[in-house]
Amino acid sequence: MDENHVALTIEEIQGEQWSCIARVSRTMQPVAQMLSEVETMRYIKSHTSIPIPDVYSYDFDANNAIGAQFMLIERLPGVPLNQVWDQLHIDDKKSIMSDIAKALVELSSLRFDKIGFLNADGHIGPLLYPLCNGQAAATGPFTSTIDYFVSFLLPDANVPGPFAEARSIVESHESINSNSSLAPPFRIIHDDLVPPNFLLMRPETHEHCQSPQTRHFLSGIIDWEYAQTGPLYFFYDYPIFIQDTYEEPDAYVENKILRTHFVEAITQQFPDGSLELDEVLKSMDKNFTISGFKNRIIGAISYGKEAFEFNVRGYVIDHEQRTGRVYEGGPEQEVEEELSDERSTNTRV
Repeated sequence: MDENHVALTIEEIQGEQWSCIARVSRTMQPVAQMLSEVETMRYIKSHTSIPIPDVYSYDFDANNAIGAQFMLIERLPGVPLNQVWDQLHIDDKKSIMSDIAKALVELSSLRFDKIGFLNADGHIGPLLYPLCNGQAAATGPFTSTIDYFVSFLLPDANVPGPFAEARSIVESHESINSNSSLAPPFRIIHDDLVPPNFLLMRPETHEHCQSPQTRHFLSGIIDWEYAQTGPLYFFYDYPIFIQDTYEEPDAYVENKILRTHFVEAITQQFPDGSLELDEVLKSMDKNFTISGFKNRIIGAISYGKEAFEFNVRGYVIDHEQRTGRVYEGGPEQEVEEELSDERSTNTRV
């Protein structure tokens, strides 16, 4: 959300302080999308123990007394992960990845029959995507992942050209590969698991904490804007801060250790031979056809028409020439090797 975050503190009669975060939009946002964010947070809060903020109040009519859309949310304890990550010991980082893995597994227990935005009472409504002109396009909800994909290519998906070729690629992949990680039921996907959206703290910094832990632990997951339901293939993935990038080659070795630990932390929560374990392993078995479609095409929906078409063409070319990467950063060979290692490791013979 294009917004300002302001911490509000109010002195109570008893001398104690209560504080919250005021999220104030700088530009007009689609009301339906903002309402979906509220309903998503409230639904997760009421159905899981995942640490996310309460929504105290909101007003998405910009003609209110403040003159802007806003919401008041709980101010969770802790500091953003990006403020401390580089200073943490590898064991601390493993502990945090385990906390994130546990939160994902708990979130995976919430299941839905359609892809879309959450509305009141867990009902699924249309998706709203921001366009380059500042407006939003509503589409869906969808009962299949392939229909969801094709919606990004319409109305040109039936006209000879890159859009039709991209459609053919994903439809052919779907017909050849029976992958349960793309099929319903669908899960709530945060889709922005970047360091600032994870809050961390140490037990001794919280007066009410009774945990015997001494390491940092996850105290909050914030910013659920544009969270939506979607396939497990997108739900189970590496957070971006343990993926490799060309700008941070010194972190490659540590990132690989953390990726392996992250997958193990997820799989260890399911019984051997269980359907859930099989679904996790299939979800982590990434390929460019699906991952590239998300990164290149879905991720470019807010671009201008020419830039969006350029991305679609690039996706088709990279698929045909086998030059596409599952992840945009880091050596592709290393990514393929580590995924192979993880599949072997998590067979758990």
